Formats: sequence, C-alpha cells, structure tokens
Amino acid sequence: MKKIFKIVVVVAAVILGLLLLPYFFAPVYKFEKPTPFEGEKLFNPYQNMSVSGWLALLVDEKVAKNQTPVGWQDGYYVYAEPQKIVKYSNSMPAYTHGFNFFKTRQLCIGSAEVLWIDLPLYQTAGHKQWIIDRLLPFNDVVVLENPGYAYNDLTRLSNYHLLEISNGKTTSLAQWDTVLSAGHRVYMLSDNRLNSDVPTSFSMVNAPNRNQDEIVHALKNGISYGVNFPSKGRALHDKQEMKPDELPVLQKVNLSDDSLTIVLSKEVAAIRFIRQGGEVIKTVTATDSACYAIQPHDQYIRTEVDCKD
Repeated sequence: MKKIFKIVVVVAAVILGLLLLPYFFAPVYKFEKPTPFEGEKLFNPYQNMSVSGWLALLVDEKVAKNQTPVGWQDGYYVYAEPQKIVKYSNSMPAYTHGFNFFKTRQLCIGSAEVLWIDLPLYQTAGHKQWIIDRLLPFNDVVVLENPGYAYNDLTRLSNYHLLEISNGKTTSLAQWDTVLSAGHRVYMLSDNRLNSDVPTSFSMVNAPNRNQDEIVHALKNGISYGVNFPSKGRALHDKQEMKPDELPVLQKVNLSDDSLTIVLSKEVAAIRFIRQGGEVIKTVTATDSACYAIQPHDQYIRTEVDCKD
C-alpha cells in the first residue's frame, strides 16, 4: 500500500512540475498606468473606406465542415480550430490558441505556425501579456476571445489587434469600452461560435479587391463593423427571409471639424452615439443618418445601430 501511495505521489509531483514549468520562463511585466485618448486632432479610421468595398467576414468552426450558408457565397472565411491551423479556399489560415484550465483563448488570423506554449493554471495579466507577445510575430492579427479576460486585465494589456465583442453566445461591449477608455486603440471582431449553420454574428470589413492583405489591413485599422442577428434569426433563415444583401450597409463615416456624421444605405430604428465608459450620449430614431458634435471631453466616440427587425 505504501508503495502504491509513493508512486501516486511521485506521479502527481511530476504532473504538477510539468504544469508549473512554463511559469519559470514567463517574464515579469510592469504595466504603465492607463492613459485615456487625448490630443488636438481627431482620428477617423473610416476616412478612406470604399462605399462598395464591404465584405462579410465569417469566423466559424461549424461552417468549415459544411457547405456555405445560403446567401453567403460572397463572404470570406476564417475557420478556427484549437491548436491547428486551418486553411480552405476563400479563407485565411487561422487557429485558436490556448489550452489552459481557465479558457483564456486567442484567435490567431493569418497564422504561419502554431504556438505550443501556454500557462495551464492561473494567469496574471503579465502571463497573458507574455502569451500575446509570443503570438504576435507569427500571426497577422491577434484577437482576444471573451470571456477569459477580466476588466482589470483589459485596462493593462496591449500589443494585440482586436477584441471579440460578440460570438453568438455572449456580447462584450462593456469590455470593449473598458479597453478604449484605458486608451488602447483596439478594434472589434464579431464572430460566430454557435453550433449552428446560421451565422448569427459576423463582421463586415472594407476590402474592395476581396484579398487577404486588404482584409488584414481593414481589421487592424478598424475599417470594419460588427453585425448581430436577433434570436429569431434562425427562423428567418429557414424561411429564406434573412438575406445578407438586404441588410443596411455603412455608406459614410464623415468627420468635419468636430462633427461626426454616420450614413447608412437604408432607414434603421435607431443610431446611438457612445463615449468613454459606455455612456450613451445621443440617440436618433427612424433615420438613415445621424450627426454628433464631438465635445472636448470626449475621449472616443463609437456607434451602435438597431435595425427595424
């Protein structure tokens, strides 16, 4: 009995040692205090967008194993599987990194190789930053997947490109406002990780020539926006009433002096302007356009649009 107990203890010690080994290689990070956006100039990422250049980008695991959803033939795809780079026609090489117990994951797009380093147990903000820094040289775009990052982490982490704000299951707009309010110029990604053939969440990127370089440029520079279908989206899809080409399309985001103007291709139920802390400062209803005069104390402005359905 003592021999069996000794073997169990040794095996447990070896396993624990292997789990803790990566922590000895992780550097210690000292994070600077978050500094909100400031300055004398306003930055508009949409200033050079092409009105006819919008393309639906679908990030999905399910679609890779099935046929393209009806109405999405013109879309571009990212098929992400855990620790395995996947590349099909009309898609970018990508994978999901992370095999820790707390499900802290990163979506890697434009991947050259898989990173087989992770910290399997608890991760501090410094540990998470180390993984992000290790991923960056081998991927065009690094996305932090939510959940998996605490608000306190998001005020400090940097050197990544996008934050997943919607995945078909959860919405993380408050987390994005936390990132932006801390002065990190990080853009958003909407993707779909539901076990369904219907994309309920996706991104629109501005890529007139429909190639990978343009899509990467649009994602990294914020020339994109996210779309969420309502919970009844599946029923609409089954009735062939949910057609992507009938959705309102962003036609203009114009910045003239301090006036920000949003123009859509058709009338929507509401357009909301939101600033730091997620505060809604103006809502315009039943319109295809809206304008907001940016104030000196506004650190950033983002918009949300509700369609009529």
